[in-house]
Amino acid sequence: APVYCCAFDMSNKLFITGADDRLVKIWSSSTGLLLATLRGHEGEITEIKVSADNKLLATAATDATVRIWDLATGAPVAVLPHRRTVNYVSFGSSFQEDTNFAISVTEDGKICLWPVSEFRKCDGGMNPSLCPIILNHDILDKESNILSLAVNQPGTTFATASMDGSISVWSLKPITATGDRRWGCLRGHTKSIRTLQFSHNGDRLLSGSEDGTARIWQWRKDVQGSNMFSRPVILGQPNGSTGNETVGTAGGYVLGSVSLSVSTARSIVKGPRAVDMIRWNRDDTKVVTAESSIRLRADGRVDTQLRVWNSTTGEMLFLLGENILQSSIYVLDSHPFDPRLVVS
Repeated sequence: APVYCCAFDMSNKLFITGADDRLVKIWSSSTGLLLATLRGHEGEITEIKVSADNKLLATAATDATVRIWDLATGAPVAVLPHRRTVNYVSFGSSFQEDTNFAISVTEDGKICLWPVSEFRKCDGGMNPSLCPIILNHDILDKESNILSLAVNQPGTTFATASMDGSISVWSLKPITATGDRRWGCLRGHTKSIRTLQFSHNGDRLLSGSEDGTARIWQWRKDVQGSNMFSRPVILGQPNGSTGNETVGTAGGYVLGSVSLSVSTARSIVKGPRAVDMIRWNRDDTKVVTAESSIRLRADGRVDTQLRVWNSTTGEMLFLLGENILQSSIYVLDSHPFDPRLVVS
């Protein structure tokens, strides 16, 4: 069956896959042997995530549920019902009670925060008394949905991106007396944002869009407490010029960005392109982008390209597989220990 999502556990000893056969499978990453099969979903598996303490596994599916499993035993812990298909699921910090949430995102733009401490009341199934905290991503186009979710390494901040080209950055803790959790909304991409990822140290956010750019958003505390971020450096402009005009806000933080413009860098792909996937390498010094041509070739194939960039300057370093890649890339990940290696 086609596999739609996969994840390593925190020890890298287990490898978990989700497919269109509605099954979640747990494999040994060293031997490749199937260790367990988890059944219960009635739709295709869309996302898999493991909690930071390596105790819980969350799986999302087109059956409008998130299922929580005990990773050690494979036993069901809880079933979290939704009204629409769940596209993404993740965990906040497992080590702080006030950020210990399972985070789910549905196709209609709803973000649900589920308190992990309440899962024990579910007894492996649904509990009608378990109610999530619901957040709404700012969507300009009401027909748009959230296309990506990313959680930072400490598990205290997360970001969502949508088809309208906006990114909302959230705190798992309330940041105002009224309970608001959103730091701010980042705008700059002109088309749908397909992919997001925080750096491993959690201080930068990488976004990739159908507009042909990937952007690195830099967080740092401002001395005056002002909230701004600057226009990005665009590759291909004279001297890498950039403006200082403020283009957005985010509570208490300066957000600077570097733009990796795949539309202006040296390319083997002809015509308009989109950034499909992005990844930091293990030490965050480099960024890898997977890009595809929006127009099909005469033989029906999609031209694709892997590029490696300097994450500080935005300079393109080199191409990967320049004469090999002739089909779409669905998986891109960095090695958990070695910053030199990436898998596609």
